[in-house]
Amino acid sequence: MKTVLVENSKHIRAFLDLPNTIYKDNTTYIKPLDKDIEAVFGPKNKMLKHGEVVRWLLIDDNTCIGRIAAFTNEKYSSQFEGIGGIGFFECINNQEAANILFTKATTWLNDKGLKGCDGPINFGEKDKFWGLLTSNFELGPCYGQNYNAEYYPTLWEKFGFKEYYKQLIFLRSGKDKLQSKYQERADHYAQDPDFKVEFIKKNNLKKYQEDFRSIYNQAWGKRDGKGFKGMSSAQAASIMKSLKPIMDENLICFGYKAGKAIAFFIGLPEVNSIFKKFKGKFAWYHKLWFMLLIKTGYCKTCFGLAFGVSTDYQGLGVEGALFSAIEQKVVRQGMYENVI
Repeated sequence: MKTVLVENSKHIRAFLDLPNTIYKDNTTYIKPLDKDIEAVFGPKNKMLKHGEVVRWLLIDDNTCIGRIAAFTNEKYSSQFEGIGGIGFFECINNQEAANILFTKATTWLNDKGLKGCDGPINFGEKDKFWGLLTSNFELGPCYGQNYNAEYYPTLWEKFGFKEYYKQLIFLRSGKDKLQSKYQERADHYAQDPDFKVEFIKKNNLKKYQEDFRSIYNQAWGKRDGKGFKGMSSAQAASIMKSLKPIMDENLICFGYKAGKAIAFFIGLPEVNSIFKKFKGKFAWYHKLWFMLLIKTGYCKTCFGLAFGVSTDYQGLGVEGALFSAIEQKVVRQGMYENVI
């Protein structure tokens, strides 16, 4: 077995196609879009301004049996001093093979002056390709979530990795009613004539992106303190533009007090049920197919992407009013079978 640095189109193709072998008998697995993975390693990844990324294949008898990537990131290592990252690990069920990959990646990080590593993580934001699945392997991943075979945790642990933190994802039926504590808070705001919940309109995104930006900067600015730079109008516009193709107006709402935006909830259809059909590809005809399925309500699961409350209204139960408004759309109209 030997490691090979990914440095040409043939290597890239092998890196992207390896999961086809690993999960060939796993009907739950949903292959990420090739373009999403390559965006991490391509020159347009803004993280390259703050670090470096490299990836390898593991070859045995001219067959690719594993892959891994390693990252240095000044922003991340400044928060977690001396720590680099590894990710995009895929491997056959063989501890020796896994150890070769882990050793290659961690040695590279050590040579860069880093004392440890976190993984599996992404050379980018935490909304994609982050974490190791340790249970409920029978449930397919949401878009952007890591999915792995059941034997992966053992490969990581036997090499020496330990759990740093546990993140839970909850799945509930779209028919379940809102918890009573949230409904009580919603009933309270229903009596306030100065408060209203408004669902987003795609033809007026400029207004909502500014409301979103205002709430975000207040809420996250308080949490992050002096180091918080705030979201610009251009960034808010970019976010809304990226969401628009899959946006369901029934899943995004804002809370207003005396006409001022004070809270938002952003939910989206879970589109991986569509991407499963594409097997990692996203050519022009896939885009047309995707938009057709979105418009016809093919997605039966929705998920909460983001939620925020302005500083002055945190802890006052305004989230109950937003959750209640969403619940009435999802439950009473039977739009989605499951909610994440």
